[in-house]
Amino acid sequence: MTSMTGWIAKRLNYYESTSGWAHMIEDQREDKEEALWLFFELLDEFRGISHEVIYSTDYLPHYKLDTSWRGHSRQKKVRGTFKAVPKPRPATLIIRKMILEESWYSLIALNEKNEILDIRTSLDLGNIYERGLSIYGIEFDKWK
Repeated sequence: MTSMTGWIAKRLNYYESTSGWAHMIEDQREDKEEALWLFFELLDEFRGISHEVIYSTDYLPHYKLDTSWRGHSRQKKVRGTFKAVPKPRPATLIIRKMILEESWYSLIALNEKNEILDIRTSLDLGNIYERGLSIYGIEFDKWK
C-alpha cells in the first residue's frame, strides 16, 4: 500500500516527500483554513471516498460577488503590516453531497484550474443555497 505522504507528493507534483504531507499541503494554499480543507479533500480522494456532484454552474461575470465576506481575501504582509489581497473570481461553483452516517453538503468555488478557492459546508441543503446567493449572487434557478 502506498503511504499517504508519498501519494500526496505525487498528487501535488513534488519530486520527493521528505518535506512531509502537512508542508506540501500548506504550500498549496496561502491560508491555513484553506489548506485544512484541501487536506480533507485529498484524504477522501486517497481513501476512495467519492462525493456526488448534485448541482453545478459556471460563474458568470455579471453575478454579484460579495467581496466583504471573510474568505474572499487573503492577508499578505506588506512592509510590516497586513493587506487584504482579493482572491480571483471563481470559474465554477458546485454543490456536492456526501453520505456517511448522515448527508452533508458542500458549496465549492473553483478557479479555472479547478483549484478550490472556497468551501462552505452544511447539513442543510437550503443553507448551501443561501450561501450561494449571499456570497456569489447565484439564484436558485441558475443551478443545473
